[in-house]
Amino acid sequence: MIQEFIRPEGVQEAMELIAEDRQAAFFAGGTCINHARCPQEVSRAISLEALGLDHITCTDTTVSIGATVTLQQLIDSPLIPRSLQQAAAGLYSRNVRNMATIGGNIAAGWKHALLTPVLAALEAQLLTGNGESIPILAYEGSSKLLITSVVLKTDQRYCSSSIYRRSSGSAPKVQVAVSCRTDMTDPLVIISGLHATVRSLKEFGPVFTAARSSSEPVPLILDALGTLDPIDEDIHCSRDFLRYTSARLIAEGIRSCAGGAR
Repeated sequence: MIQEFIRPEGVQEAMELIAEDRQAAFFAGGTCINHARCPQEVSRAISLEALGLDHITCTDTTVSIGATVTLQQLIDSPLIPRSLQQAAAGLYSRNVRNMATIGGNIAAGWKHALLTPVLAALEAQLLTGNGESIPILAYEGSSKLLITSVVLKTDQRYCSSSIYRRSSGSAPKVQVAVSCRTDMTDPLVIISGLHATVRSLKEFGPVFTAARSSSEPVPLILDALGTLDPIDEDIHCSRDFLRYTSARLIAEGIRSCAGGAR
């Protein structure tokens, strides 16, 4: 339960406050901290409201998204790639999208985080409060390292994202993001839901090429998925079902990238 709410005036002050208390957490929209599934016991909330991290800016080479930009702002901005907008729209409630932030979605570190797979497929870099720039998959969820912005390159890759969920209000069971350069090289396949963390399937380069030219790509992808670590399962979905669903979503992503999806 939150017992203290603090509003620092700068990034350095926020970093100092978070280091003082192991039950402290950064607070942006509050949709993760106040969620019933939040694994962290938070007694001290450090607000990011006054830090000026709620803007989307661009240069000739990059788009910079402040950590407190909401998911609805992502959907509404013409500067944001369509694939990222579609992922943000996966949070079905507009009221929640008006509160939930890109930084909070990443920092929560949940296996079903909506934005992380697409951002990884777009090769996003995170700028942190201590001035570092790190790849998104190198960030440890629930970290006390403050994310200040997410940076995307403007020479966009083709990118497609797909989700399987049991209902519009349930957490995704599987989410897949597939991307490649515009000449169909350097493919990336990012998947969440099968394991405790979001995974980059680095061995999928040859599979991407073979599946793109195949009329039946799903069996090829299923064979490749069979080499992964054991897949998590629950009462709703067996391992075989999750593996097959993942293969279908990856095949759809490859087909979309071949068609020039962004």
